[in-house]
This record gives sequence, structure tokens and C-alpha cells, in this order.
Amino acid sequence: MFVVRFADGETAYLVLPRSEVPLSDTGPAAFQAVLQRQARGELRGGEIAGVTRAR
Repeated sequence: MFVVRFADGETAYLVLPRSEVPLSDTGPAAFQAVLQRQARGELRGGEIAGVTRAR
């Protein structure tokens, strides 16, 4: 699971399959996967400020 932080302070939690984001990746692949989800309309929100793996 990933935590998506938006520039306006909102937060979303998103599960990304390992086929999209390898377990070892915590940065660029996750960010790109979230951007793609947002572009397809699967994730609402404004400008993405950051994506981190939930702990």
C-alpha cells in the first residue's frame, strides 16, 4: 500500500500491484503508477506532492 500526498494537504491510500511497482522500488515507479492511475480517472485529487510506501 502507498500513501499519496497531494499539494493541498489531502492524503489517499492506494494499493499498487507488484506488476506495476516492484517491492524494492519506493520512488519513481510508484510515482509514475500513481500518475497513470490519476490520468485514467481512478484517483481523484490535485497535484501530487509525494508517494511513499505505507509502513
